[in-house]
Amino acid sequence: MTLQQRLGALGISLRGGDARRIWGSAAVLLLVTGLLSSVLQTEPPATHGASSYGVVPFAWGAAYDLLDELQLGVSRSRAKLTQRRPGTTQWLIEPSWSEHELAYELSSVEQFAQRGGTVLIIGADFRLWKQLGVALVASAVAPDSTASANDRQSAGKSNPLYTPPEASDLTGSWLAGSRSVELSDLSRFDLQASADFTPRVRVGDAGFVLERAIGSGRLVLVAGSDFLTNQRLSNAENAPFLVDLARAYGPAVFDERCHGFTEDSSPIAALGAGFVGLLGLALFLLTVSSLLSARRWPLPTLVDGSAPPPTLEVFVSSLASLYRARGRRQPGAVFRAYRAGFMRRLQRVLFGQREISHVHFEARVQREASLRGADGAWLRDGAQPVTAAELTQAVAALERYAAATQHRRQA
Repeated sequence: MTLQQRLGALGISLRGGDARRIWGSAAVLLLVTGLLSSVLQTEPPATHGASSYGVVPFAWGAAYDLLDELQLGVSRSRAKLTQRRPGTTQWLIEPSWSEHELAYELSSVEQFAQRGGTVLIIGADFRLWKQLGVALVASAVAPDSTASANDRQSAGKSNPLYTPPEASDLTGSWLAGSRSVELSDLSRFDLQASADFTPRVRVGDAGFVLERAIGSGRLVLVAGSDFLTNQRLSNAENAPFLVDLARAYGPAVFDERCHGFTEDSSPIAALGAGFVGLLGLALFLLTVSSLLSARRWPLPTLVDGSAPPPTLEVFVSSLASLYRARGRRQPGAVFRAYRAGFMRRLQRVLFGQREISHVHFEARVQREASLRGADGAWLRDGAQPVTAAELTQAVAALERYAAATQHRRQA
């Protein structure tokens, strides 16, 4: 059963014009919905990755939400470091830079710090630590390993390098006392191999938070990110230490560019939310006015059971009236004009698109005329009716001949 039949069963009748108007309005409403959803969407659907958007165990969405609820000025950014406001504090958690991106990104970090900014790199792979001139405790590290802490954690206990994080006591210059925070064996800096940095938070004889001044800014390294994951944030004193870290270095801007997120570059973003909102409102008002006008000024539609097509006599009479209105009152003039068009149509019926000489075609018509008796007389060149009745007979004879010829060609 079609949609129109279903509506008919409910007592709703849709004419053709109304149906087209409704479908067109529905398309406009769909476009408006898409535009508004693009404008109102503020968060990307990236809840399954390792980022501050993530809700999976190894992500840190809960850490972001905690700082936000405590009104510590937390925010996110997808812009390049060189495009961000100087003097702010950028958190780069487990940056996923490739080998060829590493030198460029570290140069951007240094330039940002030179302009007075603070950059925290929280957890990283061994390539990044090496480039920064620091090293982890040797007893806990395989020299050729390049896996980040989250990579090792996601691999589970099958990875011989991975040991579950355990509560360890942290002490530091900006900690009121010791904090019991969950750390893995791979989350400890070797202080002797990291002489260019000043330890701010220690775990035993090793370092956990290191700091170095760069220009008017500073670079802060945090050995691991296990303590702020969704899975472990509520354990031990992980959450209080996260708050201590945020208060020590100022409102945190979570860097999402280091996880592959980039700023929107669509036409909607270029035009701006205000323009797109006004465009959506205009389209909505246009749709409403179109639906309202459908009741007042319905489109004309064909009615079932319309009059049958006119007869040959009516057609010829109308043709004669047309020629009389143009100053051609003689039936002969009407017939000559009609016969000229008829002969072109007959030529296409007999020979299609083939080129045929006028002499050959006329000879063919004259032969047919001699075989068709009275009707054939009107096929001859020069024959013309004198009265309106003869005009009707002549046109009818030509049409009968055309119909018979068409029937023979199809057979």
